[in-house]
Amino acid sequence: MDFINGFYLWGILAGALPLILHLYFKRRKHRVQFSTLLFFVKKEKLFAFRRRLYEILLLALRVIILVLLALALSRIFFKRFNFISGGGAGAVIIVDDSLSMQRRTISGGTVFEYGVRQAEKILNSLAGDDTAAVVFTSGAEGVKLTRDKSLVLKVLRGAVPVAVPASFGAALRNAVEQLRNFPGVNREIYLISDFAGNNAPLHPLDVRKLKNSRLYCLPLHGSGENVSVSAGRLDSVPKVIKRGVNIPFKITNHGKLVHKITAQLKISGKTVQTKNFSLAPGSVLNTQFVYVPRRAGRVQACVEIDDENIPLDNRAWFSFAVADNLNVLLLYDQGKRKADPFYFFSLALSPSSAKALNGIRCRTLDVGLADKEILVGQHVVCLALDKPVTAATAALLNNYIRGGGILLTVPEADTRGNYCDLLTGQSGLRGISAVSERGVKFNPPLRELNDLLQLKLVRWRKLFNFKTSPAKVVAVTDAGRPLILEHPAGKGRLLNLAFSLRRDFSNWPTLKSYPVAMVALVNYAAGNQEKSVSAYCGAQVGLKGENIVFSGIGEKSAGIAKGAKAYSMAPGILTFEGADLEAAVFNPSPDESKPALAPESEIRKWFDAPLTVLNVNSEVVPQIVKFRKGSELTGWFLLLMLLLLGVEFLLGAKKF
Repeated sequence: MDFINGFYLWGILAGALPLILHLYFKRRKHRVQFSTLLFFVKKEKLFAFRRRLYEILLLALRVIILVLLALALSRIFFKRFNFISGGGAGAVIIVDDSLSMQRRTISGGTVFEYGVRQAEKILNSLAGDDTAAVVFTSGAEGVKLTRDKSLVLKVLRGAVPVAVPASFGAALRNAVEQLRNFPGVNREIYLISDFAGNNAPLHPLDVRKLKNSRLYCLPLHGSGENVSVSAGRLDSVPKVIKRGVNIPFKITNHGKLVHKITAQLKISGKTVQTKNFSLAPGSVLNTQFVYVPRRAGRVQACVEIDDENIPLDNRAWFSFAVADNLNVLLLYDQGKRKADPFYFFSLALSPSSAKALNGIRCRTLDVGLADKEILVGQHVVCLALDKPVTAATAALLNNYIRGGGILLTVPEADTRGNYCDLLTGQSGLRGISAVSERGVKFNPPLRELNDLLQLKLVRWRKLFNFKTSPAKVVAVTDAGRPLILEHPAGKGRLLNLAFSLRRDFSNWPTLKSYPVAMVALVNYAAGNQEKSVSAYCGAQVGLKGENIVFSGIGEKSAGIAKGAKAYSMAPGILTFEGADLEAAVFNPSPDESKPALAPESEIRKWFDAPLTVLNVNSEVVPQIVKFRKGSELTGWFLLLMLLLLGVEFLLGAKKF
């Protein structure tokens, strides 16, 4: 509390005046001669008690009235924060620049634009010797405490919303750290945000450690309508020319109105397909475009919708590499074999050597001629083993696998227990055993083949037994016996088959299901070789390489690279040269598109500290000035004094 006219507080002593007068003019008892008091004693005691109570009440009222008058004249006021005039102020303005700040206001602008204007008003309300700083909730570069208001104003006007979630905790820690070293007396933090519900902190944020500080929140409001599009996950099937690529996406209507939306598939900025939808309130639509690439290379694609609310979530970005065909290298010891172990296999994959009918091109080579240059560009390498590979070949294939290659190994009838030991150091075959006639059963992700193919017609004559349990079983027999096992190794994978690809182990190569199954197996094996990653905006992507060069495709603020890390504040694609990755695709988190706002009661729970919520419907600066001065209580004291005067008048007019 504070007093504008503290001199009048001496008037409180006047409250003793009614007491002094009461004692001075106190009634004195007089003896009166009377015959008998027998009939009056009981009645007189009752009258005397009521009269004393009445006099004490009047006395208390008069004392209180005089005290209230003195307090009213002193102009007492209540101040939540101690703001010392002329003590110098340090103000940190925290601006929410997250995606939801693009929501529309009644005037037609965005909430972010309105918030920047309010920040400018706060900045202009500071005195010339006060310092100011700007902090953005996205982590974008702001301005540290400075007296150069023009610099702060320039940064505010040049800021744009980004697709990075708002981090109020990090922004407040930044503000507190700056103000902790501030030499002035007064410290203020202004938080301007729409306080979207999805940005609520997990724990209440505490700024009480900052002495003599004030935290002001300005909640902004805008349209609750928004339609967003988010990217689905591309399948792991290798992309080759003239083969359709499924591009899945999801459209969500977050509002309470029906929206008619046009979605466009754009390849390198050009629209190639269009679809129209009508979305009911709160509905979600999962659909896809099918794009058939005509040439090899990296495809930069996006699905774009036409929605005026929150434009940053109107594009879903994709990037994938397209090859002319899948290159499959078939290795075996041609000098010691009488029959080609891959004859049926290569015939199933590519019936015509001149054309890659299934998008697959096979090449057969003696294992002794394989070298590092030949392995470059091979999507899958198949190795038929009839004896342990040499140490040099094992080292060559190990480097190929760990660099991201796929090796599929096929045993032969005379293979011994050291099958693949030089390649994995942990797996092998235990020997051949006869099996009963059972069909093949595929596990995910090849489970679709179980219903598509007549696998019960497969008759097994013999199978190898694996020594150890690998990381993943791709296909098994009906009895659960492993047929194909998958081992991750570095960035690549090793697939071990428990059977040969000729007719000595089964009748499968003569069945119609064989070509379909083998094509699916190669597509599966060659999958997951995409040299691009998907991430949310603001997340960092690690890179390996030297002299990395990157370029951006998409929204403004395409991306930033720091050393071996890259990130983007806005949706788009970063492409790299000289790195282990070719591209990084950044899309906003779907939670950012939700327009629900937190009510004031919830906002107060976000902070474990004294909080002043400013009214966005009134001028901000007068509210701040008022809170700095405090709430004057003079009017309340005068009103209470008048009420007590009325009571005193009514009681004083009554006679006993």
